[in-house]
Amino acid sequence: FPVTIALPVKVWNNYVIGAGTRGINVGPQEAGEALLTVEMWNNTLIYTNGIAMGSPNTSCIIRDNIVAGGSISTGGVCSQTGNIVDSVANQNFNNVNAGNYRITTSSPARNAGATNCPADDFEGDTRPQQTTCDKGADEYTP
Repeated sequence: FPVTIALPVKVWNNYVIGAGTRGINVGPQEAGEALLTVEMWNNTLIYTNGIAMGSPNTSCIIRDNIVAGGSISTGGVCSQTGNIVDSVANQNFNNVNAGNYRITTSSPARNAGATNCPADDFEGDTRPQQTTCDKGADEYTP
């Protein structure tokens, strides 16, 4: 039987690294199913296919994510704001060769996000550290 998920599906503060053809993929699995509200904020996806949103959706927000080496595709009613979709090299991560994908002072994600964001980041650091949140799953801390 078809399922409708009425509560918001919230995907916040995740790192997805090297997941191949899957990054974050949200959508109905069976005909007639529906997701009413989906929010994807402040995730960092590296070397994946990125973010894929299936339809139908009543409301979908994809905001302040870093998609390094992937893309964002949507099939529903999605607003996309402030996402960085670019190469891994252009993100100025701390040490990619050592698997350290924290942002640095020179990262384009630093102080570039919205003022309303998750209260803390992937590691539990308070957001924002300055006046504006950082994009992606990591909030820069010195």
